Amino acid sequence: MSTGTGIKDRIFVSMMTLMETKPFHEVKITELCGLAKISRSTFYVYFDSVYDVLQKIEDEFFNGLLGSESFLRSNEDVYWPERARGLSMVTALYLSKHRKTIQLLLGENGDKSFEARLTNRCRLIFNDLRPPKKTCSALEWKLRCEYSSCGLIGLLKWWCKYADDIAPDEWTILVHKCLSNPIFD
Repeated sequence: MSTGTGIKDRIFVSMMTLMETKPFHEVKITELCGLAKISRSTFYVYFDSVYDVLQKIEDEFFNGLLGSESFLRSNEDVYWPERARGLSMVTALYLSKHRKTIQLLLGENGDKSFEARLTNRCRLIFNDLRPPKKTCSALEWKLRCEYSSCGLIGLLKWWCKYADDIAPDEWTILVHKCLSNPIFD
């Protein structure tokens, strides 16, 4: 017998599969249940709607991204530039590992509000990286954070389109370099 987690995972996978061919808001619960091989009543035990499924998928993505943020907090005694560079590498690795999810959520069939949520999360992460010494003004730091956040989103959107043109390891290194340079010079 399937566990609740197994059923949720099947629903998540089915939702992502359907989003490969149609916008999430066009996904019908009936087709989602058919693909997940569950009844509608089972679906409603776990979710209220397809929007609820998408929200949970996004929440899981962000919860994993929080693991990258915990790296920042768990290494507070490490010299600042190395801690910041380490975070950018951990974040780039997480993004690389979740490539398919990002492609679907940021792609044409994804949730447009996901981009705004991701940009805001990136702003918070970058803002937490403010160096301990005043190496720049608060305004300059805010601009660097904005530049890096929007730049990362731009890189992710590019990656959604051209992911097959670049190996995951190469992508991780390039994102790390791009994130490191504007903030950590």
